[in-house]
Amino acid sequence: MELNEQNLQTVITEHFLPKVRNDGGNIQLECITDSEIHIGAYQECADCPVADGGLKWWLENEIKRIFETSRQVVIHRHIPYYKR
Repeated sequence: MELNEQNLQTVITEHFLPKVRNDGGNIQLECITDSEIHIGAYQECADCPVADGGLKWWLENEIKRIFETSRQVVIHRHIPYYKR
């Protein structure tokens, strides 16, 4: 499968979201560059202490497995103002 925004959005919706929402989190594709995939972390994912390590690692490995290409995942935490 080719790595493009539409295919990645489909994989996020069908494969990643059910797993992160199970723990009260949410992620969203922000953009894809030549070397990076930018993912927004919301709700519990934004506050999670392992988002920069575990979530990043899991997404990179699954994207590599599904799309057969390696890209660095950059997590952007979107923490609500009332939790800062």
